[in-house]
Amino acid sequence: MKFEELPQIPERWCEFLRGSLPFSPASKSISALIASADRVRSRPVPRDALCRHLADDRALCFSRTLENIRTLQRPESGVVLVNYYPALFGGPAFQLLKCLTAIKLCEELASHNFEAVPVCWICDENPGFFSSWSARILNTESELCSLELEPQRISDSLPQDKIEALLARIEEAGHGEYDPGTLEILRSAFGSEANLVRASARLVAALMKEWGIVVLNAHSLDFLEPGYIQPIPQNAAASYATQYSILPVVATVIDPFEVDSFAAARPFITEHVRVDPAAWPQASATIVDSRSRRILARYGLDVTHLYKGADAIVGELLASMPRGALEKLAGLKREVEAMIVTLRLPDRESASFAKAAGSGKEKIAYQLDRLQQKFSAACRRKEETVCRRIRRVCDSLAPNGRSQELELTGIQMPLRYSSAVLHALFERLDIFSLEHQLISMD
Repeated sequence: MKFEELPQIPERWCEFLRGSLPFSPASKSISALIASADRVRSRPVPRDALCRHLADDRALCFSRTLENIRTLQRPESGVVLVNYYPALFGGPAFQLLKCLTAIKLCEELASHNFEAVPVCWICDENPGFFSSWSARILNTESELCSLELEPQRISDSLPQDKIEALLARIEEAGHGEYDPGTLEILRSAFGSEANLVRASARLVAALMKEWGIVVLNAHSLDFLEPGYIQPIPQNAAASYATQYSILPVVATVIDPFEVDSFAAARPFITEHVRVDPAAWPQASATIVDSRSRRILARYGLDVTHLYKGADAIVGELLASMPRGALEKLAGLKREVEAMIVTLRLPDRESASFAKAAGSGKEKIAYQLDRLQQKFSAACRRKEETVCRRIRRVCDSLAPNGRSQELELTGIQMPLRYSSAVLHALFERLDIFSLEHQLISMD
């Protein structure tokens, strides 16, 4: 699907993908990206201090993570960076897609004999296009469930009683079918009086442990010597400038809402850090399950139809359903009654015949009425089935008329399929595609 077919996609993102901005997607030339990386590797950055700090945080380090930290310590290595925004239960699914894009780009660079480590930078503020304090999941009937927590400072400890209540609601929505391992990851990440930043860091580290993504908390930079951080402008681009000043960033994976802040940071990075920052577009996808796929096929729909909402689609489908049978049955009843009235017999037999004709008329009318009732009931059942199926597929693939990756929380996927779904998604995700992908599961 083209991004122009998705709702609420910024035009700047489409311009970026078309190459209409001063900087183009780095995915258009992997060789050019590698060629520009030599200047990144030659820059003095605090590798030793940074790696010691990262290795000390055992809650974020798995065996593969420690391997990546050791790789990062080598002067010939680089970083593929992702900005991750703290949010209740990890936030929208696009954040996990950004992480998988970064990990897959590191594998692509390795195939060109270039060492790169995926680094997930947990930001200290969130963008305005999604709420940090709400999450939406699907229950086992593919019905949308909203989870809300009262907003607070992201540095404050999360209220454990309310977190436990929300975790209980998630288990209830799963009716015993959600993956136990994923539920335990959620409990571990958002328990122990963690704040939103810390909980988000734990969650993404645990979900991405197969690849050992390195998680760096933006709040923990006080271990660095002041000289390593350039005087950075206090605006939306400040994070990028900080990242490029202390990390050997080869490329940053950006989402559709980060184009402007990345563009604003580029002049400062070019002047003070003396590297040309590269932006790699996040691989974007809708995960299509088998039930949704069957519903789309049955009613001749595709994902783009779903963004106009279930009510509009149901209205169109019901309007196209044949309604002539009821009218024909009513017409047949009137015709039969009229024909019986016109029947005449000799006077000596008219009384008995009239009685028989009346009885026959009643029986025929009764049978035709029953047929009408049964047909009407069948129509109502069909309408109810259409409504239920369309609402399910809209909630699954286009919840609230928005793209799945922006509206559903990323934890939905491992809850339903187990964490193995992330590996399957990783294998099928095309990080070179400049279009929105439809990926089948089940």
